[in-house]
Formats: sequence, structure tokens, C-alpha cells
Amino acid sequence: MPRFLAMLPLVAAAAVPACTDRGGIDPGAIGKRDPAYGYGSWRPALPEVPRAIAEKDADLYRRIAAHQQKGDWAAADRLIAQLEDRSLLGHVLAARYLDGYPAKPAEIRDWLAKYSDHPDASRIAQLAHGGEPARRGRAKRRADAGGEDGAITTTSRKPRPQPDYRRHGYTARGVGTVQGAYQLQLRRGNYEGAESVLNGPNAERALGAARVDTLKTELAIYYLQGGRFDRAYALASAATRSRDAVPNAAWVAGLAGWKTGKQREAAQQFEWVANMQRANEWPQARAAYWAARAHESAGDSASARRWLEKAANYPRTLYGMIARHRLGIRQDFNFAVAMQADTAHLARIGGTTEGKRAFGLIQIGMHHHAGEELLRLYKSHGEQMSETYLAIADRGALPDLAYYVSAQMFTRSGRMYDPGLYPLPDWRPQGGFQLDRAIIFAIMRQESAFQAKVVSRANARGLMQLIPPTASTMAGDSKLRYQLGRLYAPEFNMELGQRYLRHLLKNDAGGNVAFAAAAYNAGEGALAKWQLRDDALLFMATIPYTETREYVERVLYNVSAYRLRLGQTPAELDDLAQNRFPVYRPQDQGAQVGTVGTRW
Repeated sequence: MPRFLAMLPLVAAAAVPACTDRGGIDPGAIGKRDPAYGYGSWRPALPEVPRAIAEKDADLYRRIAAHQQKGDWAAADRLIAQLEDRSLLGHVLAARYLDGYPAKPAEIRDWLAKYSDHPDASRIAQLAHGGEPARRGRAKRRADAGGEDGAITTTSRKPRPQPDYRRHGYTARGVGTVQGAYQLQLRRGNYEGAESVLNGPNAERALGAARVDTLKTELAIYYLQGGRFDRAYALASAATRSRDAVPNAAWVAGLAGWKTGKQREAAQQFEWVANMQRANEWPQARAAYWAARAHESAGDSASARRWLEKAANYPRTLYGMIARHRLGIRQDFNFAVAMQADTAHLARIGGTTEGKRAFGLIQIGMHHHAGEELLRLYKSHGEQMSETYLAIADRGALPDLAYYVSAQMFTRSGRMYDPGLYPLPDWRPQGGFQLDRAIIFAIMRQESAFQAKVVSRANARGLMQLIPPTASTMAGDSKLRYQLGRLYAPEFNMELGQRYLRHLLKNDAGGNVAFAAAAYNAGEGALAKWQLRDDALLFMATIPYTETREYVERVLYNVSAYRLRLGQTPAELDDLAQNRFPVYRPQDQGAQVGTVGTRW
């Protein structure tokens, strides 16, 4: 047990001191919903989450934040002067300084002197040097959640083994020359030229056979997208000599065989991939499903069913869900469970400085600030109290905490807590939901893992991971690029992300959710280049960018899971099971998508 937790008394909730003006913990209800408060959404009274500050001060904090949202700093300062419990002031001032307020250097220095233990300290410190706030982590689909539940991958990203070119008397410069020539031809769209480089006398000397076959497999996907199926099959089939080192060669050879009518050969390649022991569930489920497709096309219904059943054994993957849908097997989710807080653990968490602040932040509605405090506390000392953290996350509207703790719990024990893996944030876009929540939450889960202040390597920001130019265009505000802190506000970020998704669904995707997801990840220009649109599953399988291929699968998986979470019909899953492109059909009451067309 962590030392600082062991030193805290094990007390029941009823034995915790009553609320005082000096900020004792009261196990009573959270304050009522105040729609004027701009920092977060509100929950009704829930006794499992203690109150940390007197209601008088809680009300002042709400009013302070409401004035700050309107930029009325003087009115906010007058109310700050009335506070008796100032334990949450660091968060309130951080929100001010990071949201475009022209803070003086002395104000920044004073904040850092008093609140250096706060989650926003590194970003405030960056302001002291006249720069942009430092990045809060990096979002790369799964953030740092770990585990595998359908959108969380345990596969480690090890460096790709490099060929021992020195034993051939070749130099590193030679390696760069071959790869550079190949990439140059690929960028020019000269696939024959790229193939000539790989077939040249120097390629294998410089790169080794496995690396050459990796590049041939990549090139075969481009041939597939360009409709040159015979060339793709020849190239990928040749690369299967290295399939133990390059398993994707067998996969692409199977796809090319499918398109050239070689169904039995394709099935053999898919089966080999599906039976790989070292693969994670996603490629295994995908290959098993495609083996079933190939056998079905070849007229072997018994083999088709056998491989469909194998795919269904991976229920936390998109292809596993499709297989179960086709077979009439119930999907593998349990949303009818809830975590209960242990009163002793609750008291321990509330007895820490971070925990007390977090409970106070929940009380006044600054939910994503509370989530940041509790995430840091959990990562440091909280793994033995996962169920209590999940109960707090459920009752306190903290989807980032719920998602992270649930994923970690699965990684450690294999236990799945689906309400946490697929949380239902009570944030709303500023203008209300114009698209179904299942679509918005599916993107949000994949982009940011519900972390409101995350920034990617590409400078994408917030819950929906918007890059500044896109955000400015969607907002119709060229000045937004100078006020990037606004993108960390959940409601504002969701509003712009929703506008962008509606734009994609209307203009580029024609209501096709797979196209919209691909464009959201790779850009509208990239989507326009991908021409294999007569087969929904083949389109998804032959997207040239690995990240985008995986992204589209996981977003569609998320959409289907959220449809079930919300008690809706998984229409997108039904489309895919019938090899139709998944078309967006609104199911939320009041969802407004009249401008979004559909294409069947």
C-alpha cells in the first residue's frame, strides 16, 4: 500500500467531519446544476461523491467562473475577494490565464509560487517565458490508456529490426539511397518506377529481403487502390516468401487474390494470418472474417461458417462484432453494472490535497479539472482503489478518469468494466447535438480518450483533436489561432468538431461514416484519392495509411458499441454485415442532420 495512503485513517463516510467554512469533507450531495457555469456539465445530487467546500464558497466559485467565461474579470475579482475557502482558486486562475486573459508577468510568477503542484503548472510556466502553453501529453488514438478492449492496443511499438547491411559490404548511405529512390517514385505516383527500384540489383544488398518485401507489400496496396489488381497480386505474392517477418504480405496477397478471382488462394493467405500466434486480436479477427468471405465466394459454405465462428471469438474487434451480428450471437458487452465506492477508500482519497481539490472541483462543476487531479493521484497511488475511482468517475462526470482506470484494470486483471470503457460524457456542444452522440463519442474516444487538454504531435487539440486551421475555419474566426486555449473547453471543442464531421458527411462522404472517419484522420484530399469504393470492407482494408486503416476500424467499432450503450440499433454494423458502406442515420431524438445527404 502506498505510504501516504496507509497513514490516513480508515473511516466510514458518516464519520468524516461535517462541512465547515474551512473546507472539511462532507459526504453529502454535490451542488445543484447551474446552467450558467461554463466549465462543465452538472450532475444531480449524488451522495457517493463528498462535498469538499462550504456551499457558500461553492456558489461564489460558480459565479466567478461565469463572469470569467464572459471576460468580466473585474466582477470575478470582486467575488474572489469574498472567498473564505481558496483551495480551488489555483484552478480558477489557471483557467483564466490559459484562456486569453492578458496576464502580467507578476501574476504568472505569483501563480507558480502558490500552485506549482497543480496539473496546469507546466503550461502556466510556459506562459512565463512568453510562449504558448506547454503540451499536455500527446493524443495518439489511445492516449496512454493501455490494455485492449477494442480500441486499446497492447501491442508494443518496438523499433523495426534493421538489416545487417555491413555484412554485405554495403553502407548506410546505400540504404538511404535505395529507400530514397523508392519513396521519390512513390510520391510521384510512378509505381512502376518504385517497383523497379525494389527489383534492382542493389535493393536486397542494402535493405535485406524482409525490408524489400515490406516495401513491396506497401506498394501492392497502392496498386490495389489504383485498380491494378493483377500487379498487386504478383507483387504481394512474391513478398510472401518473407511472411514470417512480414505477415502483412500474406494479408495483402489475400486481398489481391480476392479481387482477381483466386478465392481459394486468397483463403489460404487469410487463414495463415488468422492462425498467427503472435498477432493481436484485431488482425486475427479481420483475417478470419476475410477467410470466411473467400470460402463463401468459392462456394464452400461449411468452411465459411467455420471461419466466421472463429472471427466471432474476438468480440472486442470490429470484425468480431460483424461476425457475431451475422451469426445471430449476442454482442459481448455488459453496460448494466455500476461500481460502488468503498467509504474507507473515499475518505483516503478525500484526505489528500489532490483528492480534496478534485471533490471541490466536482462540486462546483469544473469536471475536467477534477479529472486531471484524480488521474494524477490514481497514477501515483490509486491502483488498489480502482473500483472507488470508477465510482467517483461515474458519479462525478469524469469520462477521462473512467476510461483510463477501466483500461488499466483490464490490462492488469483482464476485467472489463464497460460503462467505464465506453463512458457517456454529459458535455454538450455549444449549439446542442446536431449529430448522434454515438458518432461524437466514438470519435472522441479514439482521438483523445476524453482528455480535454491533450495536444498531439500534429498540434491537434482537445477532445476532438482539432488542428488550429480547421478549428478557425469551422468557427469562422481567423483570430482563433491566437486563442488556442479556447479549444480546451469541452463544449466549444465539441461544437467545432461536430461542425467538421457534419461538413465531411455532407460534402465528402455522402453520409458514409467510413469515408467521414477516414477523412477526419487523413484529410479530405487523401480520401479523394482512394478509389476502391465498390466493396465496403475492401475499401477499409486497402487504405494505404496504416494509421488510418486502424482508425476507421476502431471508430466504426466505437460507433457500434455506443449504439448498444445507448440502447440503439447498431445500423452501421448491420450495413457492414451485408457488405454495405455504413450510412449515417440519426437515432438520437432531436438530432438535426437535414443537410447531410446519404449515399447507398
